[in-house]
Parts: sequence; C-alpha cells; structure tokens
Amino acid sequence: MPRKIAKGDRVKVEGGVSRIGTNGYVTIWIRGYEYPITLHEKYLDEVVPGPKEPKPRFKKIYDNPPHPKPSNKKRPATD
Repeated sequence: MPRKIAKGDRVKVEGGVSRIGTNGYVTIWIRGYEYPITLHEKYLDEVVPGPKEPKPRFKKIYDNPPHPKPSNKKRPATD
C-alpha cells in the first residue's frame, strides 16, 4: 500500500514522449489521461530512453516451383 500523501509532497510521473518542439516544449502521454500533456523541458528531471520498437518480420519467399496437387482418384485394388 502506498504511503500517505500530504499536500506539498513531490511526485514523479512516468510517460512517453510523443512530440518535441523546437521551442523547448515536450508533449508527453501519461497513462490514464485521454490527452497528452505539454511541458517545458526544464521541468523534466529524469529522462531515460524508451524501449526499442521491434523490427518488422517479413515472411521468407522461396523460389520453388509449385507442386502438383494430388489426385483424388482411388488406386485400383491389387489382390
């Protein structure tokens, strides 16, 4: 259980950067909020690199000729 929070306490909030402006403003998506929040970079204490996006995987294409489809005819019985 979290400790008791009092007025005046400082907290750190985690979010993902979605936009970086040329004027020093950064737009951040915070979990639980419907819209991003824009802050000046001087108000950000700790910045860590985010997780790398996985590389797209492509299906291997083989240069094999198509195989003939098996026939549905029954073989003659050999008694």
